[in-house]
Amino acid sequence: LSSHPCGLVLVDERDRMGSDIDGEGDPVQLARARTKNYPLGKVIVASTPTVEGASPIQSLFDTSTMFRWAWRCKACYQLFCPCLALLRWPKDATEIEATRTAVVVCEHCEHPHNDADKEELNAGGEYVAHRRDENGVYVPLDSPRDLTTWGYWVSGICSPWVRIGELAAVLISAYASKDQDSIQAVVNTWGGETWKVKGVAPEWAEVASRRLEYSPGQIMPGVQIITLGADVQQNGIYYVVRGWGF
Repeated sequence: LSSHPCGLVLVDERDRMGSDIDGEGDPVQLARARTKNYPLGKVIVASTPTVEGASPIQSLFDTSTMFRWAWRCKACYQLFCPCLALLRWPKDATEIEATRTAVVVCEHCEHPHNDADKEELNAGGEYVAHRRDENGVYVPLDSPRDLTTWGYWVSGICSPWVRIGELAAVLISAYASKDQDSIQAVVNTWGGETWKVKGVAPEWAEVASRRLEYSPGQIMPGVQIITLGADVQQNGIYYVVRGWGF
């Protein structure tokens, strides 16, 4: 990454790399530096995503034109982007049953599409530019944003070498294990989607019921250490002081 001028640099599996290569910084920025001698130099970065909020390839995609591969529904003819959330199989189905019955439904009309439809759907598919709203939801655009980075994403569901039922069976097996690492592996490598880490949090009312009145500077019983966190904004510095127990 530091000695060869290149007109085209390919960076594969970005999420498996560190963020600092031998103390020289981000590998994508180092790769871009290799193209400085070429007016039309390009860097292509590809990867299976990992964890939402910590995935380098997802961060790159979020600052791109966000082209997502879409199928045209065979019933309502609207474009929709296949994803794991649109997979359907009968309730309480076994892995074998899901292999035979799983489908992908249209997000607009719920029409089911199976493996026999996939070749036709891919042949008539197209990339649709998107943006993400304040809730992180993808919103389709009529034309791509004017950006220097072009990003493309396609779901593992669309692979011609993976059956929809096979993917459903792998998901059922992972869910049955209740192992978060196994589920993440399927979501990442089979679906091509980021994994959203889910913590265990109490209900807000339970937390609110534990509120106590205390004076400024008063340290509550059980506090072992005090921390202050600050967030610098244009109109000021927002801070919070917390006392931590064991």
